[in-house]
Amino acid sequence: MSSEPGPVREANATAIRQVAEAIVSPGGVNAVNLKVAEQYVAAFANLAKTNNTLIVPSNLSDLAGLVATATTVFKAQEK
Repeated sequence: MSSEPGPVREANATAIRQVAEAIVSPGGVNAVNLKVAEQYVAAFANLAKTNNTLIVPSNLSDLAGLVATATTVFKAQEK
């Protein structure tokens, strides 16, 4: 059970339902792919701002591959 207060839990559930409905609408999967790509680029932009040591995949520049992998995982979850 979540430790969030009832109104927060309900708001999160509503948001998840709305996102799920948007994904299955026309163009929804494309929107998911775009959002994943945007977050991927933003995450690596933030790496340059901090002094961290990270182990990352060797093909960081393969954004298309990342989106393809995320899409494959997403589609597998639909079944």
